[in-house]
Amino acid sequence: MDNLTPAHFILPLTVFVLVCWTLRGFFQLKEAQEKPGLTQEPMERLDYLLAATLAMSFFCVILVRLDFPAKAVFDECYHSRTGMQYLLGQNPMEWTHPPLAKLVIAGGLKLFGGSFNPVEGIYKPDMGFSHAAAFGWRFGSAVFGALSVLLMFFLARALTGNRLAALLATGMLALDGVFFVQSRMAMTNIYTVCFILLAALLAWTYKTKRNPLWLPVLGVALGLAIATRWTTLYAFGLIALWLLAHDLPRVANYPKVLALAGLGVAVLGALFLQLRRFYTADTAYPEQQRVILSGLLWWLIGGVLLYVLAYAALRWSERRSDWAAQLALPGWYLLSFIGIPVALYLLSYIPYMRQNHDLFKVFTEQKVMWDYHANMKETHPYSSPWWSWPLVLRPTWYEYSKVGPGDNRIVGILCVGNVFVWWASIPALAFATWRAWKDKHGGLGFAALLGLGLWLAWALQPRSLIFLHYFFEALPFACIALGHFGARLWTSRDEDSRYIAAGYGVLILFWFGFFYPLLSGLPIPDPYVQMHIWLGKLWR
Repeated sequence: MDNLTPAHFILPLTVFVLVCWTLRGFFQLKEAQEKPGLTQEPMERLDYLLAATLAMSFFCVILVRLDFPAKAVFDECYHSRTGMQYLLGQNPMEWTHPPLAKLVIAGGLKLFGGSFNPVEGIYKPDMGFSHAAAFGWRFGSAVFGALSVLLMFFLARALTGNRLAALLATGMLALDGVFFVQSRMAMTNIYTVCFILLAALLAWTYKTKRNPLWLPVLGVALGLAIATRWTTLYAFGLIALWLLAHDLPRVANYPKVLALAGLGVAVLGALFLQLRRFYTADTAYPEQQRVILSGLLWWLIGGVLLYVLAYAALRWSERRSDWAAQLALPGWYLLSFIGIPVALYLLSYIPYMRQNHDLFKVFTEQKVMWDYHANMKETHPYSSPWWSWPLVLRPTWYEYSKVGPGDNRIVGILCVGNVFVWWASIPALAFATWRAWKDKHGGLGFAALLGLGLWLAWALQPRSLIFLHYFFEALPFACIALGHFGARLWTSRDEDSRYIAAGYGVLILFWFGFFYPLLSGLPIPDPYVQMHIWLGKLWR
């Protein structure tokens, strides 16, 4: 980032320190008074009513002027164009992400009658489009944004067990600038957040109910997530490891289950080696690659048959019904974390294969996608390093233009996080980790794992061109931690704690109202725009 100086850290780190100081003082007070935590409230009809009201209210707000501006902004120029190409039966030009989100965009264009010519040489990102087209390509994001609000309430309700905490967490997410902007843009990110929230909710449901039938449903959510964007593999891995950590102790002393799990891992290893042969084969000899791919199918059939036979033999020899049921657990994992996600991922490519592409082309496309992201050398003025995202040092201008000649009003869309949520996110997740360990609070621990994990994973990925809005996959879990602590402050008998909670909530609400024109593309005078540039040149 250019123009970065120590002065830019003063405001974010001040909030960071104040949040830490407040939470530390509060918990010292609570432990001294030996006060319990939040009241655990059973789910009632009121919860469903609140969730539906929040989701519908958010949906109605983001629908306002959804078709403005009537042109493609930022990455919409790739995704809206690709959606139209799918409708017209043309070869899709955007191939750097899996196709599911772009198919939803195509559905919105079809539903609202949006039409334009996406042919090279005719299509221009900055040209004017019909309002029906702009509304259509953004409608899917609006729907998935509202669904995310709905899922957020139920996930926060499940993890905290408290209605007020769920309300606060959902409200903070809905009042976030990046979440709001992404719910109004034809980009892939809001879809990934929705599927991650769904997967997290299903994983927690399986963990609490211990019913293996929830695992295939979880597999569907994970498959849809990966078919939208590869970054959801971070959530995929974290959820899988978290569930394994809970299930392995149940079967650690039972060798038949471990042996069956080992066989499954061996089969996956053999399939992986065969797949590796496909991707390392000389591309100058595609027929050799086709032979390897055909062999992969037989390896898959053979591996499945071997596993089923081994399971049948062990199941027949097991007389104890309780352990016999545990024998199915490795199979549920293989089906839910491998079989269903891979099947859904391939199914999402059916419209692509209808454009004269076969399965061989789909497999080779995956290597092209990896090479594109791993070897990316391009730069962008709004790119920012992963460590800077919670500090909101470099937001992204999706649109910045004058209304017209003689009019000094600006139409701007600034993808910027609600700073009073983002600046508090890492302290909240850190305290959530501590309190989860100290209070043995599984819900807080799960939120902290996903929140910190989905942020820190970006330190390890190979892509160099990354943006602040990538952090908002982790943001819902930071909101859950903040909602939990906010509810504890509010329900405290300590008046100072209640004032702090109420004051902080007012700041979050004020920020959203103040920045709303720059989140929704509402024309405002240029001097008013400049009042929003809190960190100077970094925010320009």
